[in-house]
Amino acid sequence: MTTRRTLGIVAAFVLTAIVAGIPVLTAGASSERSFTLLVRYDKSSFETDDVAPKGTSVGDQFFFTGALTRDGKPAGRLEDMDVVIDPRIEGFARWATLLLPEGTIVAAGGGGNRGASGWHPPAEDSLAILGGTRAYAGATGEITVRDRPDGTQRLTISLH
Repeated sequence: MTTRRTLGIVAAFVLTAIVAGIPVLTAGASSERSFTLLVRYDKSSFETDDVAPKGTSVGDQFFFTGALTRDGKPAGRLEDMDVVIDPRIEGFARWATLLLPEGTIVAAGGGGNRGASGWHPPAEDSLAILGGTRAYAGATGEITVRDRPDGTQRLTISLH
C-alpha cells in the first residue's frame, strides 16, 4: 500500500471518528477529556511506617489501596503513598498510581490539613498527572479528590 493511500485511509478514519463524536487518541497525546471514578479504600491494606519519634512526625509514610468504580462497575485499582512533610500544617506529599484497564495514570501532589503562612487547605485535594502508559502515555492533567459522606472519595480525572 502506498504512503499516500495509507495517509488517506487514516485521515478518513479520523474524520469519521470526529464527525461521529468518538474520541481519537494518538500515541503520546490525547484530546482533552475528563471522567470520574469512585474509590473505596481497603481497610486491610492501610499500612503505616512510623519513623522516630513515635507518633505522626516528618518522614512517616502511609500506604493504602482501593477499588475503583466507574458508573457502578469495577474500573481498576488505586495504589497510594503519603509522606508526612510539615507537622505544622499536617502537610504531606502524595504519590498515586491508577491501575486502569486501558493503562496506568501516575500522579503526585501534596497538601495539608491546617493553614499556615497564608496558605489554607482547599476543599478538594489535587494531584498533577505526571504521565501514564498505553492509552494514557504522555498524559498530563489533574486529578481532584473529594471526600464523600459514605466514606468513598470521588476522583475527577482531567486529561489534557
